Amino acid sequence: SGSNNNNNQEQNRLTFAGCATADSKLQPTESRVVPLTSKEQYDLLSFGDYSQRFSFKVGSGLPGRVFSSGGASWEQGIGSAPQSLFERGGGAKQWGIETALGIPVTSPNVGRVVVVFYSIHDRPRDEQLVGRMRDELSRLIPIPRWKLVVDVGVDAPTTNVVPVVNDTRETDLRK
Repeated sequence: SGSNNNNNQEQNRLTFAGCATADSKLQPTESRVVPLTSKEQYDLLSFGDYSQRFSFKVGSGLPGRVFSSGGASWEQGIGSAPQSLFERGGGAKQWGIETALGIPVTSPNVGRVVVVFYSIHDRPRDEQLVGRMRDELSRLIPIPRWKLVVDVGVDAPTTNVVPVVNDTRETDLRK
């Protein structure tokens, strides 16, 4: 029934399923791609490692909000965001993460996953980029080309685990 489905969804926890980083970046003030420095690569990978310690209830945290709403979310100022809005704000501040884009991806194999992209730059929302990223991720369906690895660490027997591979709205978490 609908109430059981809603109850199950409230018990779901979204868990970390892996991270990767690129070797180049788009300069925020220019239209050219430049290599990431070794420190930038280290910082992005460190934030990914840090993120695997977290899980999120459906509706909570960036992955939980994106999973719940079914829409993309672009969030700025995450390094200075209150912990109530961005639970991993301490790590974001430590490793210089400023902007995040979460995109839900429907997969017939696992249901819905959330892919989150992070930037070390405070990037203003770019609807065209969001659309391109969503289209590119949709092309991977019905058979995603990424390997989804989930470590199912269940705290309670009634908890369901929903994988996250690391509402269309813009959120400036600095406010």
